[in-house]
Amino acid sequence: MNLIRTVSIFLLVALALSPALIPHPLPPRNKSFSLEAISAQHPFNPEWEIRPLSHSEEEEIAKALSQPYHYLGSGGQCFSFVSSDDRYVIKFIKQKAFDIPIWMNHFPLPFLIYWLREKKLEKREAKRNRVFNAFKLSFDLLSEETGLFYVHLNRTQHLKKTLSFCDALGKTHFLNLDDLEFIVQKKADLAYNTLNSLMKKNDIERAKLAIEQLLTLNIKLYQKGFLNRDPNFRSNCGFIENGAIIIDVGRIIYSEKIKKPKKYKQELLKITPKFRFYISTQYPELIPYFDQVVEKIINSEPIAKPHASGKSMILALLARTCEELLKG
Repeated sequence: MNLIRTVSIFLLVALALSPALIPHPLPPRNKSFSLEAISAQHPFNPEWEIRPLSHSEEEEIAKALSQPYHYLGSGGQCFSFVSSDDRYVIKFIKQKAFDIPIWMNHFPLPFLIYWLREKKLEKREAKRNRVFNAFKLSFDLLSEETGLFYVHLNRTQHLKKTLSFCDALGKTHFLNLDDLEFIVQKKADLAYNTLNSLMKKNDIERAKLAIEQLLTLNIKLYQKGFLNRDPNFRSNCGFIENGAIIIDVGRIIYSEKIKKPKKYKQELLKITPKFRFYISTQYPELIPYFDQVVEKIINSEPIAKPHASGKSMILALLARTCEELLKG
């Protein structure tokens, strides 16, 4: 108990005196977009090198990086900016997620705190590896399902591009892309916005097609061995000219297990109830088609011993979940 009390007192005193003890005070990180927030000095890592670009991707990236951008939004992993022609989104990776608290780098640390710092470093490095791996794999193997056509995770010298970006406060930044970590993606319209727009026009057939594309998008991922740990149809799925895509790719992981039909069909049933709930409350006339698509996917290959009431069981499961959401 005495040791714990001593360590606690030391931490409180250290935090209180930190402004005076840091020899060269560093400016606080700006919560809004800034060069500091997206800059890092990570060494070159061959694991983050992407596959060669196709000719069409080279043409696409040339167009994308030849125009100014303005602020679109900020997520958990990236700052997003949209191109002036509204066709592309460039996402700069937030480096704070991979940093440790500044004070840990500016104090002579006792053994216990030093050990804590090393553990934090290991944890943040592992997180960076997961996120960068998701970006790389999404580009290398899932460009059709994610709309990604360029990923830049190592510092380079070949881009020789300085682009202008207008942040949320209206301030313009000029950034050397060779020095930064970023991804470029085709701009998508959010899934629910697309459905709302189609139903407003009474375009039932295209709305049905959109529902089918959203549901089969996840099946495509599963069959390739990928699992999206953020399967939110409302905020993380959208549409480009070629169909539905995953918007935020930073939580995609590889999993051999998900390739098995039994596993990915269970996963589909797990992630669809909220989507079905939205359809049932907003456009109940589309529910029969929604259930028909889910049933078709689930029954495309038996995942268990055939059961006479298999269809009713699937629909009952989805309906029951929607009832629970309504009660909640």
